[in-house]
Amino acid sequence: MPYMLESKLVPEKTEKRKVILFWVVLAINFASVFGYDLVIFIDNEKSYKTGNDLSMRSLLAYISLKYSVGVLQFVSGVFLVVAIVMIRRCLVENGLGDAVNDVAMFLHGLSFTLYLLSILFFYYYYYVFLINIVPSSTKDKTRRALIAWIVTTYSNFLA
Repeated sequence: MPYMLESKLVPEKTEKRKVILFWVVLAINFASVFGYDLVIFIDNEKSYKTGNDLSMRSLLAYISLKYSVGVLQFVSGVFLVVAIVMIRRCLVENGLGDAVNDVAMFLHGLSFTLYLLSILFFYYYYYVFLINIVPSSTKDKTRRALIAWIVTTYSNFLA
């Protein structure tokens, strides 16, 4: 933002860092998705051949890999909200405070915050559902899973 306000080019080093960060995060996302699919595929193959349920070790590996995608989404959201605050601060410091649409910036940040909260809410109930931390009947587990799905859907709709 400061470079734009001063009509300067962004330094090559800064651009290079941005590109590296993009590709690293993208690679981690692909690796996470491929990893948890692979874990489940291999464990399902073993379960099919042996007749046993999924192993707890594989289930924990799957959950960890699945949550890593959510963690990356959460980190992206935090970066977005911090960027909004920094952009607003930069504009105000440079005398452009009147040009800032505070309502639009607030709604943008709130929108992504709702999305992030829905991710956290969903993953918590997903974990409870898979690991069965709270001993309960299948009916109770299904009810909690559906409530998590409804809350997540409405949070995402509002976002």
